Amino acid sequence: MLARQETKRIELGGAALELTPLEPGVWEPLAARADGAASLCLELLALAAPVWSGEPVREALERLPAGAVPALLEALRAPWLSPAQEETLERLRLYLEARADFPGLDCADCAAQERAGEGAPDCAACPLPPLPPEGWEALRLAGLLRSLPPEAGALLPGLLAGRTPGEQRFLLAAWGLVHSRLERPHGPAPEGMLE
Repeated sequence: MLARQETKRIELGGAALELTPLEPGVWEPLAARADGAASLCLELLALAAPVWSGEPVREALERLPAGAVPALLEALRAPWLSPAQEETLERLRLYLEARADFPGLDCADCAAQERAGEGAPDCAACPLPPLPPEGWEALRLAGLLRSLPPEAGALLPGLLAGRTPGEQRFLLAAWGLVHSRLERPHGPAPEGMLE
């Protein structure tokens, strides 16, 4: 799956700060009720359990210039999706668009690969955009969910178990893309797209 959230290091004059960005589920509610950027920054710093080097935490916080707040807020708040996840979703979208609009474009090599159970078309001769590996997982899970009765929604937490919040958001976004292709105005997904 995609990489986990990494620690960030910020240089602030004579001190350096290392922290792990907080997930949107943590920082979004605080941002909605914060009095301003500086108070939000202080609340998030307390939750991020930062590691300071160069001087003690209290003195470093007291000496932070107001100009450091935007850089700190950016480092403290993990994005909803990482740039790599956004790029993967775009590649998945391109694949789904091509597959839905031109379902018969598979080349003979890709058709043989699919019949052998080796996954989605991905050879250089195929006119379809390649399906990213994370997209293949989303297609399989979306096909599984599509075949279940509505009351089977209780299975969703189990399907997401063991994933980081960022990985869960990515997978749900990928499922949303697949679902949007199933609900196109001109009809359902091509036969075999989710098999």
